[in-house]
This record gives sequence, C-alpha cells and structure tokens, in this order.
Amino acid sequence: NTLLAGAELAELRANLERQDKDAFLMYVLGMTLMDQNNLAEARRVLVQSVRLYPCNWSAWKALVASCRDIASFREFDGQLP
Repeated sequence: NTLLAGAELAELRANLERQDKDAFLMYVLGMTLMDQNNLAEARRVLVQSVRLYPCNWSAWKALVASCRDIASFREFDGQLP
C-alpha cells in the first residue's frame, strides 16, 4: 500500500530528525528523504553525512544518485571532504 509506505516514511523521518545526529543516522535520513522525492533536502543531509564520516561509501553513492545533473552536484563545491 503506497499510502501506508508514505505514512511509515514520514514517521521514520520525524523520528530521525529528533535524534542526535551522527553520520549513519544522517545517511538513513537522506535515504528516507530520497524515498519521499525530496531530493534537495536529501542532498543537504547526505552532504552532512559524508562530512561527518567520509568513509561511508553508501552515503557518497546516494549523494551522487540524488544529483540529476552536474550542476546539482556543483552546489556542494567546497562543502565536501
């Protein structure tokens, strides 16, 4: 059921936003935002994740996947490790 999945994603996002942030929770939040088609916010959160823990290859892959073109990736010029 799509509505149930959407409600579950919204609940997960709300719970993650209340937590103390660490690189891996930021990654999960970024993935949740991507599932909600909130790509701009997902990119912002994923940048925070890779800055906190640059060795999280999954976060890097998700960040690249959230960029539809090179211009959207260039938004982070100077913000990435």
